[in-house]
Amino acid sequence: MLASNGKTIALAEAGAQVLVHYGTSIDDARSVVERIRAKGGKAEGVGAALADAEGPANVMVHGRFSGTGRPSAWIALDILRIENGQRAEHWDVLQDEATSANSVSGLPMFGTAFPG
Repeated sequence: MLASNGKTIALAEAGAQVLVHYGTSIDDARSVVERIRAKGGKAEGVGAALADAEGPANVMVHGRFSGTGRPSAWIALDILRIENGQRAEHWDVLQDEATSANSVSGLPMFGTAFPG
């Protein structure tokens, strides 16, 4: 999940595995990853070109948030429009994870098996 440092750490503390983007500072990203890992969380640093020089780019990040006390995991999709190397717009969609009983396709949303 791409988020600010405070949100990233909070998500990791809630059980999310996070990616810390180091577009401008690999040292800052490493520091955040080390803080998360020191608290038992899962994090990786990643450097990626989030925009090309020709114009805006869209980045989509798909995630699953479990262990939050909710009856089912949340499935999230964040959509970011990047322009001139900066986040210009951000949308997100959240929904409860489908169960085998309510999956229209009969397939799980993540992996090859339904949770639980």
